[in-house]
Amino acid sequence: WVSVEGKLVPCACRGWDQAEIQVNAIAGDGAADHYSFDAFDLARNPTMKNALEACRQWGGTAGPPMIALIGPHGCGKTHLALASIGLLASLGIPVQYWEVWRFLDTLRAGMREGAEMPTDQVFQAALDAPVLVLDEYSQHRESDWTNDRMDNLVSYRYQRRRRTMLISNDDRPFEQTVGPRLYSRFTDREVCRVEFCVGARDLRPEMGRLATIRASGVIRTPLRVGSWRDPLR
Repeated sequence: WVSVEGKLVPCACRGWDQAEIQVNAIAGDGAADHYSFDAFDLARNPTMKNALEACRQWGGTAGPPMIALIGPHGCGKTHLALASIGLLASLGIPVQYWEVWRFLDTLRAGMREGAEMPTDQVFQAALDAPVLVLDEYSQHRESDWTNDRMDNLVSYRYQRRRRTMLISNDDRPFEQTVGPRLYSRFTDREVCRVEFCVGARDLRPEMGRLATIRASGVIRTPLRVGSWRDPLR
């Protein structure tokens, strides 16, 4: 079994079948065919090369256990995260993936009497997950409670060297994105790696134009497999 946003889904014990189920459970049927390292279109965003290699290493359980990807909307961060999840799943390592806003909503819902997923249970599962991916990080900074929850979660995993990925499109200085406590943690280069996708661009408008041209019949051949797309955002 693998955990997707706190829910268990069945999977094979090892190999590509497990990777396919894990990625498809997060991003929809067929996603595993598109969200791989080989399918990442580096030619359209060459400044993502370091981020791609860092994620490939992280997904192969090498290098620092914690990584943060910081860059603009649409440059391929979630693609690299899902490629990493697929690689880890193929090695038999379960991964828990959350968009931070959904994680916090689930924690709040768990406070209600008779909740199917009590807050403590959801939070403990995230603390203990062998691998945790937190997408849309920094969008949660709305109250002291949300800040404390996320700071405690990431700090706990830092102290135990648990493999964790943070993804953010926040354009503020990194210290403001994660807060001073976590910023201090991420200066520990033995445990943490931060990849700033400097110069990366949003490919969605370009892909939208290509799709429109193709639909009009100007382009009669299919778009190349591996073109970056992201239905999650």
